[in-house]
Amino acid sequence: MNDVEDGFPVATATINTKEKLPSKRHIVIKNYSENEGILEALEEAGIVKKTGDFVAAGFSRCPVAELQLEMSLYQY
Repeated sequence: MNDVEDGFPVATATINTKEKLPSKRHIVIKNYSENEGILEALEEAGIVKKTGDFVAAGFSRCPVAELQLEMSLYQY
């Protein structure tokens, strides 16, 4: 995510895992440490929907969410 005023990155909401997800619309959210609460903020904004599923990522369990917006996978 980038700052709307200066365009600089302020947070990375997702993480990569080796887990197989149900579809390309499913993502793993980093909802711990400095990102605590980001899943709720993204859901309130209508960007993702919680699935109730979790995957292991290191010593953490990370929630899986489904993208709700129509986006290109290559859009930056």
